[in-house]
Amino acid sequence: MWPIDDNSFEQNGGEIFRRRLAELKISPTFRIFTAEELDRATDSYSESRIIGRGSNTDSIVYKGLLPAAADNTHHHPIVAIKKWVSFSGIHIDQFISELISLSKHPADKHIVRILGAGCDETPLPVVVYEYMPNGTLHHHIHELYGSLSWEDRLRIAAMTAEALACLHSAIPKPQFHRGVKARDILLDEGMVPKVSDFGARLMMVGCFTFLRITKDRDGYLDPDFNKFSGKTVEKGDVYSFGVVIAELLTGELPVSVEKGELGKRFGEGVAAGRLLEMLEGRVREEAAGKGKVVEAVAEVARRCLMVSGEERPTLREVAEELRSFAT
Repeated sequence: MWPIDDNSFEQNGGEIFRRRLAELKISPTFRIFTAEELDRATDSYSESRIIGRGSNTDSIVYKGLLPAAADNTHHHPIVAIKKWVSFSGIHIDQFISELISLSKHPADKHIVRILGAGCDETPLPVVVYEYMPNGTLHHHIHELYGSLSWEDRLRIAAMTAEALACLHSAIPKPQFHRGVKARDILLDEGMVPKVSDFGARLMMVGCFTFLRITKDRDGYLDPDFNKFSGKTVEKGDVYSFGVVIAELLTGELPVSVEKGELGKRFGEGVAAGRLLEMLEGRVREEAAGKGKVVEAVAEVARRCLMVSGEERPTLREVAEELRSFAT
């Protein structure tokens, strides 16, 4: 995917973007926003409204304020608005089909909903999401170090695994995240997690090369990843989720210059009996009264991080195990 100028997208992609959204059967909760509505919602895309950035800075996420609906039933006054700053209009048709597919994810309460998109005179794609006020799990693990209790960590892991398992067993067609990260797990006002940012899904229909995938998923990328097809499958999600569990247990980043990839080191450390020394301080303290639960969760992560995808459990199995520990 290469940056393009506004005129290029408008001539080659913008019209297709509008037409395809109009043609496709859109769910009742999916709305098409005008450029004017999005401009007002973000205060003309003010820097003060920026709450995040997309993969490789190819998009910016703003906090948006929409007018309240009369009945306030299907309207979401506060939303997250993701605006692309570079895009390949060549694959806009596939992009729209994928966007609609993602908006029709199973109605799982732990998946961030796509509420709509901008298409009327928007020079580049804009996608509107449900707003999550407590930010990312990455923020709480790595920037608010030690802020999460063991119970919160286990609950978040179990709920996230359930959401991913729901996607994998979707009828009629299984859905895959293609590389969930701690940044992709958002927390609502009650610290309940929801899985977000299916950016890899949206961008793989365009010029999303192996180099870009590895950069975006650094530390989370399945070692069994098919470098030639450029695609991950079900067990790739299992591996990246195993890295997230390891982050929850250790408080460490998925990759660092000094230590390398957490996923590789964690599995080796658990197998060698070094779990206790790897645990984050608060987890270690609270683990003392939890019997073998922490060890059991670490073992689940270790199996998720097996080099061979065939040796890993399914996310349904992971969800069931974590749920049994959390009860």
